[in-house]
Amino acid sequence: MKLSNWTSTGIILLIFIMTFIHSPICIAANINPSGIPWGMLVMGLLGGLALFLYGMGKMSDGMKKTAGNRLRDIIGAITKNRVMALIIGAFVTMLIQSS
Repeated sequence: MKLSNWTSTGIILLIFIMTFIHSPICIAANINPSGIPWGMLVMGLLGGLALFLYGMGKMSDGMKKTAGNRLRDIIGAITKNRVMALIIGAFVTMLIQSS
């Protein structure tokens, strides 16, 4: 099931806001003063994961718009050989992850 853009953006925004609001609330209320702040840890993890998935979705949409069907056909023709598919996959991954 694919969520609409507004729904997924709203969920991500909610997790992001809860990540930054949860920290001052725990500090002010002095919750769990001597131990691991599990609430902050979980909310930070979920907020980071949500932002990561949101960014990956945006990047995927941008690449689909930029590349189009022609690039898909070219890559499909080149990668019929398994060795070439491995080399092309490693090269494309290197380009995408080069930041």
